[in-house]
Amino acid sequence: MDRNNSELYLKNCQIFQENERLRKQAEELRQEQRALFTELTQKVAALISTPPAADGNSKKTEPKK
Repeated sequence: MDRNNSELYLKNCQIFQENERLRKQAEELRQEQRALFTELTQKVAALISTPPAADGNSKKTEPKK
């Protein structure tokens, strides 16, 4: 019985360590996602606020026929 308890205790410790590692990884990914979203939001805002070119040409290209 003691051996079985010891094995279960060790397995439980391993699970806790893996869980902590995954929590840290998830937090890093959340931070990266927030940074990328902020960057994307800033780029979109800059594109929206940029006035069209003075010569009337926009950056959009017409589909080729």
